[in-house]
Amino acid sequence: MFFGDDLNFSALPYTPHEIENASHSYELPAVHNTIVRVAKAQMGVSGDDSWGAKTHPEFLIPVEDEMVFTFCFKGI
Repeated sequence: MFFGDDLNFSALPYTPHEIENASHSYELPAVHNTIVRVAKAQMGVSGDDSWGAKTHPEFLIPVEDEMVFTFCFKGI
């Protein structure tokens, strides 16, 4: 169970490293864990194309002010 201030999270059976280094699903290890990653915000990935377009301003995370958030989790 997760709760807190405006948060984003993912719960996946693989680490980001395992996913990035597998070209095919059969290259992923056997599932033994759930990897939970919590974040205050998530920024857009890219622009309108894959040729270097910038992320649209409305999808950027503002960096002018310090960002703080609180979350808690409890095993079930």
